[in-house]
Amino acid sequence: MIRRLGLVCWLFLAFAVTVEGQSPGAAQPPDAPVPSSQVTPEQKPVVFHTQVFWPMVGVCAGSIIADVQTSYNVEQRSPKGSELNSWLFGRRPSRARYYVTNAAIDGTEAFISYKLLHSRRKFFRVAGWTLLAGQIAGHVSGAIYNARQ
Repeated sequence: MIRRLGLVCWLFLAFAVTVEGQSPGAAQPPDAPVPSSQVTPEQKPVVFHTQVFWPMVGVCAGSIIADVQTSYNVEQRSPKGSELNSWLFGRRPSRARYYVTNAAIDGTEAFISYKLLHSRRKFFRVAGWTLLAGQIAGHVSGAIYNARQ
């Protein structure tokens, strides 16, 4: 009984809304917006420093190579190394697995950095440069740490 009453209420409500929307005295839709006579200032184009970005990507690739080579060499010298059971590289990773994993992760980060550097907002451009510099710093510090072992 309560279900039927609820169904009747919903149908009545749907019917009332439909009839109200079709009544001839309904309010007309608003007029289309009129273009304003005020002139908006031209936005400056975003300056993308290709002479800085691509060499930084090259330095990042070099730091990845140094990190991978030293990580693999440390793994071969000491079988109880920290990256033998890494969740990222797997168990007993090969040199190719190091390269493929790092290329996928750092390639994605470089692409994100590239997109952030084309933003009109300064915060996002700074985040793009920071992301790229953080990649380089992480791999260089990893290579230095591995070389000292």
